Amino acid sequence: SYTVLPPGEEAHGLETAAVDLFALPRQVEVAPDGDVVYVATDQGLSYVDVTDPTTPVAAALALGNGLSGLDVTPDGTRVYGISDTDGLLYRIGTGPVAALESLPLAFRPEGILVDPSGQRAYLATDEGRIPVRDIVEGSATFLSEVGALVTPGTSLLGPMALDPAGNFLLALDGSGQVLIFDLETFELHAQAAVLSSARDVVVGPRGERAYVTDDAGHVSIVSLLSFANVLDIPTGGALLGAAVDPMGSFLYAVNHQLDNLDIVDLRSGSPTYRTITARVDQQVNPVDVALSPEGLYAYVLIESTQRLAINTVGVGPVLSSLSRRSGPEGTKVCLLYT
Repeated sequence: SYTVLPPGEEAHGLETAAVDLFALPRQVEVAPDGDVVYVATDQGLSYVDVTDPTTPVAAALALGNGLSGLDVTPDGTRVYGISDTDGLLYRIGTGPVAALESLPLAFRPEGILVDPSGQRAYLATDEGRIPVRDIVEGSATFLSEVGALVTPGTSLLGPMALDPAGNFLLALDGSGQVLIFDLETFELHAQAAVLSSARDVVVGPRGERAYVTDDAGHVSIVSLLSFANVLDIPTGGALLGAAVDPMGSFLYAVNHQLDNLDIVDLRSGSPTYRTITARVDQQVNPVDVALSPEGLYAYVLIESTQRLAINTVGVGPVLSSLSRRSGPEGTKVCLLYT
């Protein structure tokens, strides 16, 4: 038996649309209202109108040698981007999209993160420190460095994450450690060992756990209560970017080697708790993922085709296979669904 979806309904776990970016994508973030997806590319900033996720519309802003990372302010009015090649910090307006300012940096920026209050931006650097910039427009110290988090080593990776309360900042170093900083004192509070070759770190919505992906195909779970690695989940392949849904029920991680979106069940008591519960096929070499604010869509960057793929992950039945995917009227298809 199979289910026929009524008009307007989409199957869960399938690519519903895709749009060309015409540049090599590096990082993806979603505006707080969910209407625009911002992508750091080797040409600058691509921005995609996803007001209707089934018909995305892309545009681009050229910026020097491109952006290596970005983040969006909580009010959605600014995008802050970094260029590791040019050593620049960009301030970009979103209505309309335009470069407002570029600041030269005395270091190579590896990553950027805006805090939940929209008052500070944290910059991971190649010097083993995380400068803190004031981004309150009109402030006497606007865009100036107002402090720094100092790491015990000299190697920092770009990805960073904050707990929802804004008490702790998590950063990855090159030796397989999650560095956990107290943002009230700016001191290193704890370290948690994870597997080497970490690629991304995200924090669940309750602020109790962090999830670290690595290019050996593991998701490491770090408790933010005990500040220890409590479990390494093997997935196979090589994981890069990750995101957790708003309810903290599932983690989505792009598998760059196996070309899929791995979905890890985070629901305590579920029979598939802390295992791969589903895989959504992607085009060749996905590199990053971000979720819509309500968790219904996963926006995946595809390196090989330089596209943004839009996947339904929170709506409709789970359709795990469909062959053929299209055909003239009367074509017979085979479906497998839950």
